[in-house]
Amino acid sequence: MQVHLEPLITGTQRRNHIRISGSASSGLGSEDIDIAIVSLASQDSKTATLPLAAAGDDSAAERMAKLVHKHLNAVASEKRRRHLPTDRPFRPFVLSLGGRMETDARDALKLWKSIMRGGIYSLLDRLLSLGLLRARARCFEP
Repeated sequence: MQVHLEPLITGTQRRNHIRISGSASSGLGSEDIDIAIVSLASQDSKTATLPLAAAGDDSAAERMAKLVHKHLNAVASEKRRRHLPTDRPFRPFVLSLGGRMETDARDALKLWKSIMRGGIYSLLDRLLSLGLLRARARCFEP
């Protein structure tokens, strides 16, 4: 398995954050990953709504969790829509500043944890945590 940071997207001058070149024996295929850390205080997140039918018996916390999940999934869908088709699969990896994950990001972390050796996964976890910390710090800079 090889990991490349900020590889060029074929046919463009744009870059993704990570390219994993895996093998069948490693359990990881090859894919490009674009990491996005979004603020739930943004205007886009404030416009997310749920249908009234979903509001039936939900508590306020459950409704808020569903709204966050809907917004993160919408960001991931938009990234997929804008990404040009290439010979390599693409995975948006969307997190909120508070650490909530979009569905594919959560599933990817579970997969990576199951097949990566402890030290490698631990390093990945620390790098993602550091990225979240940096993003939070930028939000509170004067």
